[in-house]
Amino acid sequence: MMKAVLCGLWILLIVSHGTAQQVGKADLTVPPKIDASQSPEKAALPDGCKQILPGVMADGVVAEKGDQQREIVLEILNVSSDAPSVGSELEAEVRLRNAGKRSIQIPWSTDPTVIGNTHGVGNLKWEQGYFEVLLRGHQKNDVLLKSLTYALYGSSSSPGSMLTLQAGEWVSASIKFRIEAEYKVGRERWQAGKRQLLVRWRQARRERSFANCSTTTEYFRYDYHQDDLPLNIDVSLADSTKDTNQK
Repeated sequence: MMKAVLCGLWILLIVSHGTAQQVGKADLTVPPKIDASQSPEKAALPDGCKQILPGVMADGVVAEKGDQQREIVLEILNVSSDAPSVGSELEAEVRLRNAGKRSIQIPWSTDPTVIGNTHGVGNLKWEQGYFEVLLRGHQKNDVLLKSLTYALYGSSSSPGSMLTLQAGEWVSASIKFRIEAEYKVGRERWQAGKRQLLVRWRQARRERSFANCSTTTEYFRYDYHQDDLPLNIDVSLADSTKDTNQK
């Protein structure tokens, strides 16, 4: 009886492992093949409106079913240089894996026009996601780095633009960033030495609608529980950075 139970567990593990696979790959270092004027967010004004007046703005968090937070694991698989200098640009391959027990949906199109315009002139509903990279020092003081990566878009009105990840499945993406703080506060003081690169996933549900020539915009972010697998790098200072830090 014990052998039968163990055999059943082994088969279950094999089947479970077999379903875990990569289901998507994207290059987010290449700009979309559209002009700015083609973006749905630049749509024509509604009939009878000469300008758009300030309207309602709403933001918050997407409600979870049964208070079950979505669980993902983020990993930097490789980087173009593991010994970069401050100010240098790097490319990396990152992985996002569904570590939870239920499926999740993420936007997975590099084409902004997939958000469509099917809800009336200028009225849009879409999802948007992007990767961000942080640099961690010895004190675990994470610094958000300058992103050179393009976003991902998805909409229910554009079949295939939203990607479903079952439990254990993952996607990978090529991203680009610069060893430079996204937000500068006072004088930047960089120090050479061993650091860690971390990647985070940001996703939001967005909506824009018009009424009486005024616009309502909504931004509701997803609250993921994110575990990270950091990558070690050795940061050096460029000559100009050394001069600045020594003043």
